[in-house]
Amino acid sequence: MSKIWNQYLEDFGDIEGHEYEVEKRNDNPALYDCARAIGEYDDPDFLNDCIQQGMIDVNGLEPRTHKPLLFLAVTSNRLESCKILIDKGADLSFKEMEKSYLWWAIFSNASKEIVEILLRKSTNPNAPFAPLSTEELEELIDRAERKSNKEVVDLLKNLV
Repeated sequence: MSKIWNQYLEDFGDIEGHEYEVEKRNDNPALYDCARAIGEYDDPDFLNDCIQQGMIDVNGLEPRTHKPLLFLAVTSNRLESCKILIDKGADLSFKEMEKSYLWWAIFSNASKEIVEILLRKSTNPNAPFAPLSTEELEELIDRAERKSNKEVVDLLKNLV
């Protein structure tokens, strides 16, 4: 058993009453535990170790939500996990409800750093920002003004 699963059991007690979680974990224990490491426990070292050991596919779908780990990292505002997943080859083209990771980052009030990484499609701070259409940028700015922090709004407005 992994330290993440042990932590879950410690936090929530007996397995009884958690049949759904046990069933979902049994589908892919390493991927399930990595999702928990990102979302609930903010443990990027555990995630990195699993990737390094070849235990998970960075683009595998998390057993509970059927979304990629990067989606979970972005919407949970986990900067280090985002960096690890992108550096290890996470697919940045995933869309949920026709919206990109960048849109979800802004929707979930992710940090400026995560938004910058997604705008660059790279963790390299010297990489150029990927081009956005005027329409995409206007939609992102509108969403950011309602949902995100001033740093993110200013960043997006500076792209105009």
